Amino acid sequence: MQGECAGAVPEQWVQSEELLRSVALLVRRLHQASAGFVPSRHPFPQHLFPPRPVRQDQGGLVCHLDVTPQNVVVRGGRAVGVIDFDLAGPSTGFRDSFNTAMHWAPLRDPADAWEGWEAVDPFRRLRIFADAYGWTEDERRRLPQFGAEAARLSHDRMAHNARTLGGGWARMWADGVGGLISRRGRWLEDNAPRLIEALTV
Repeated sequence: MQGECAGAVPEQWVQSEELLRSVALLVRRLHQASAGFVPSRHPFPQHLFPPRPVRQDQGGLVCHLDVTPQNVVVRGGRAVGVIDFDLAGPSTGFRDSFNTAMHWAPLRDPADAWEGWEAVDPFRRLRIFADAYGWTEDERRRLPQFGAEAARLSHDRMAHNARTLGGGWARMWADGVGGLISRRGRWLEDNAPRLIEALTV
């Protein structure tokens, strides 16, 4: 598939609102295409998904779960595909779409802003994504609490993987990803009213 993906620090072109809308629409199409797919009914290896000893979200939809700017193929200013399915597994459409929005808005403590992204308005971008994907009123209102809980779960999962699997997990942990995730969770809780207003008014 021809196109380009963002670098570790996403370039200025990743801030395009048209691109953001197209990412939301692409994730929606992925979820629609996955609906009804049951891995146990298809000739895949017995352990289709990576083992996850830490508690997981409940859900029966096969999702990508890592639609970061680095994993989206962009052509002509629009998202045309995704790569890197190593974290794919059963979840829910809201969980996967929230995770995508978290990376693309992005939803994080301003202290952790990427260079060149300091002036980006994550509240406006979150609303653009939510409208394009089609979040319900209930999903919009529970997003801050949902996101904070997701951050706690992600922190536990990353810590476990760093201890038991080492490799890239351990490097990310040593580089401070645990602190970034914890700060994100606190930021979501602290900004809950503003997030809900941005999504619903």
